[in-house]
Amino acid sequence: MRRWFSRLGLLTLLLAATLCSCNRFKRPALEDYRVEVMTDVKAVTVYMRGDTVVNTTRTLADSMTMLIYQPEYDSMMVASQVAIDKSGRCHFEGQIDGPHVAMLQFKGARPFYFILEGGNTQLALHPGGWSTRGSRLTADYCRVVASRHAITATRKDVWKAYRKLAADSALRLRDEIALHHRDSLLQDSLQHILVEAMKRDDCVARLVRDRYEATLDSTHSNALREALSPTPRLHPELDATRRHQQPIEQE
Repeated sequence: MRRWFSRLGLLTLLLAATLCSCNRFKRPALEDYRVEVMTDVKAVTVYMRGDTVVNTTRTLADSMTMLIYQPEYDSMMVASQVAIDKSGRCHFEGQIDGPHVAMLQFKGARPFYFILEGGNTQLALHPGGWSTRGSRLTADYCRVVASRHAITATRKDVWKAYRKLAADSALRLRDEIALHHRDSLLQDSLQHILVEAMKRDDCVARLVRDRYEATLDSTHSNALREALSPTPRLHPELDATRRHQQPIEQE
């Protein structure tokens, strides 16, 4: 009888250990998501036929595809493809186990990247830009991209002014130095914005790294690598103290 009770206790311990391991490795809870998209899928062409103005409207796309990044495969996988109605609206529904990088793709437009989260997300895509509502991570990512585009546009204006002065032979050394200095400041600001976004510990950092890490110069790339390094660095004062505490060799 005593042996039987000991075996029963051993089986109970094994069952408890199995249940604990199952709870440890269970998958995260799935969340329902709904992505509502509004886009301009029609292009209007105006041309002259004799003395008559003719307007023609053609549909750029009749369907839209959503792809979700799968870390285990390191690739974008097709989640679903839906039809776009006549007003340019469509929506995607499903379940997800946490925030993921996603992409919308349809004919006649560049792919649009965003962060897919649980809940209701509204995206408006049009030729002049985009707007989002309901997803905090997507809004953060769009702010990074908008800041990058603003600085890039300002840099283009700087170089346009530089080329105009050079073509008019009115470029003086002082103006050239000022223009190059301003371009260097804009470049440094652009790199700093990207590095700070890449330091985040979420899908925004992953998406920014995938799209813009190759544009970093060596200085900012090294700074990012040091910031993401898992080995902690000593404080300069502690490092100096350690150097002073080293034994001095006698001659």
